Amino acid sequence: ATIEVADFTSLAETAGRGEAFSTIAMGAIKTMDALIAVVRNFEDKYLGSPSPLEDFRRIRDELILSDLMLVENRLERIAQGRKRGLKMEDTDREEKMWFRILDGLNRNVPIRDMGLSWEDERLLRGFQCSTRKPLMVILNSDEVRYGRNQAFFEKLPGTYGAMEFAGKFEM
Repeated sequence: ATIEVADFTSLAETAGRGEAFSTIAMGAIKTMDALIAVVRNFEDKYLGSPSPLEDFRRIRDELILSDLMLVENRLERIAQGRKRGLKMEDTDREEKMWFRILDGLNRNVPIRDMGLSWEDERLLRGFQCSTRKPLMVILNSDEVRYGRNQAFFEKLPGTYGAMEFAGKFEM
């Protein structure tokens, strides 16, 4: 087995533009099989005090927004196909699925946490939904904060694998 790791721009580098990821990074994220979000939990002379939960929420929100755009585009294409009289297999079932997913995403529920049926999973196979991918959260702490972050893990929304790393590393 081979594991390929791709590192993307940090939140600090895109903060001025109000986005968590660049358009190029977001496109690359869609092609990944799984995601790891490393969030900062140490003082930085340029970035100031850490806010790991806020940083993680920003990442999660960007992934949800990306999927919302995908869902809305797909629903528009289904509607356009109907107007042109196209009858596609599974269109009604697919449209209902997309509306259920849209409702969940609008409530900040990632696709992986929606409990989709195997039929829905089959319909989703060809789509690169970011919030459908497994996501692990690594809390990157300094020695002072390491082991003192139970509140972060308790407040972490969704079903994520999570761990803490005491290394204060920047890639």
